[in-house]
Amino acid sequence: DRVSDRTQAEALRGAFLTAPLEDARPLPAGSYYHYQIIDIGVWTDSGEHLGEVREILTTGSNDVYIVRGPGDREMLVPALGSVVLSIDPDQNRMVVRLPEGLR
Repeated sequence: DRVSDRTQAEALRGAFLTAPLEDARPLPAGSYYHYQIIDIGVWTDSGEHLGEVREILTTGSNDVYIVRGPGDREMLVPALGSVVLSIDPDQNRMVVRLPEGLR
């Protein structure tokens, strides 16, 4: 359905907007849509499974991934190149190198 005026648009305030996946614009290499990150498994570069990304906090400078592991342990992982070493949505795997004090 099309929204053709302000009144119709106001009625949709707070609603979620969705679009068919095939209409999504391709992203530059190394960039991902949030749907590709949510529920991805998170592993350290030494092979320890930390959990899965359950939420993404969008901040002014970089996103922060909320990773929940066994026993509902929660960890905040900054989406920085120095921390997030690789993301492979096809393999459902993110590899991170945690800075000192993050645990």
